[in-house]
Amino acid sequence: MISENGAPMPGVVSVVTPCYNAAAFVLETLAAVQAQSYAAVEHIVVDDASTDGSWELVRGAANVHTVRLEHNCGGAYARSVGVRHARGEYLMFLDADDLLAPDTLAALVATLQARPDAIAVCPWSRLRRHASGAWVRAAADVPLPCQGADHLREWIDNTCWVPTCSVLWHRSVYAATGGWDETLTLDDDADLMMRALLDGVALAVADGGESYYRDHGTSLVSVSKNLFSAKPLESRVRILDKLAAALAARGALPRYAVALGAAYQRAAMVGYQQGWIALGRASQSRGEALAGPQPVSRTRAGRALCAILGLERKERVVRALAACGLGPRWRRDLTRLRAAQ
Repeated sequence: MISENGAPMPGVVSVVTPCYNAAAFVLETLAAVQAQSYAAVEHIVVDDASTDGSWELVRGAANVHTVRLEHNCGGAYARSVGVRHARGEYLMFLDADDLLAPDTLAALVATLQARPDAIAVCPWSRLRRHASGAWVRAAADVPLPCQGADHLREWIDNTCWVPTCSVLWHRSVYAATGGWDETLTLDDDADLMMRALLDGVALAVADGGESYYRDHGTSLVSVSKNLFSAKPLESRVRILDKLAAALAARGALPRYAVALGAAYQRAAMVGYQQGWIALGRASQSRGEALAGPQPVSRTRAGRALCAILGLERKERVVRALAACGLGPRWRRDLTRLRAAQ
């Protein structure tokens, strides 16, 4: 649904919210959109076959365009459906548990009006649950993009990142990417962003606004039922494969070989941690072919062990220590969950 002449409605921001079992949060998200100081906003909520009452909540909300999917198809598919219903010149993808400060859309639109060929991003913070049960703001632990930097390299390196709730797209820039890859189950937002950056689109940081990305705890808590599924890791590796092929087609692979090789090896580390050894080895092999062995780890001690033992052996040693009750809590929790499978 565009305007009557088939063109997007100038100045309108279409906020697309995929919603799956977010009854505890979605009304707060709707209220944050309603409270925006920027007036030309339409909010489209695509309920992805929720079973917790989310649909009943959003269906009864005022000033919200709602769509109900018959079957659960995943966030990327729900966002694509939302885009097909959107009428605005600008697009934001706001998850059903995330929030916006009242001036966020105004700041992002002003940025794109000054730089219509860019992607606008704004500052963001995490929302973390306190022991009391309250949600508490915590500073972002990944910096915003640096002006003038190679934003694609920063994204591959994980030295910059913004969640989808901090990003505003001009519809034409979004369309040029080809849209969401609906087959992905993890990092679909990174895939979309890196395709845009690969085409030379720059990131422009807004002077104001702030988004709030709700952190439900470690992945062990929020996705424990899928923790030992290979699909998320396969999705991450496939994104890297797609990026490597696209870079090679442009003759740019040598420029990004070290960054991409390290990214493959970080994916391999996750594979070893979760017990997907063959997938981890395949990813490690691809990474080492690009960049040689890289000491990938969250900690200095881990990187030292990786350099001495190699990635797979390092992970084997750390798993053994965790089984003895040694090491960080998330490692011990991971070992406990694996033993319970």
